[in-house]
Amino acid sequence: MKFASFTCYSFKNTQLLLGSVASVGARVTTVASMLVITAIAARMMTKEEFGLWTILVTFIYLSWALDLGFRYGMGNRLAPEEGLQPNKENSTYRYFSLPS
Repeated sequence: MKFASFTCYSFKNTQLLLGSVASVGARVTTVASMLVITAIAARMMTKEEFGLWTILVTFIYLSWALDLGFRYGMGNRLAPEEGLQPNKENSTYRYFSLPS
């Protein structure tokens, strides 16, 4: 049995690799910026203000983590449909408006 070599990349593999690297880079940037912001907030706020800010930030990040991929899944489902629309002016209105 012969296994495929990893030296020959196709276009899809290259896109996957670039997307993965970009995703990791975005996560690292987010963590680094939050560390800097936390250090600045700890010095500028009182103990009570910093405690409240920490609780609020924790709930925000927990809500992002516990969406179970819904945000990305919805984006993936809407992206092909957006490309098929002849008139893109009202396409965002169509997805985010209540039926009348």
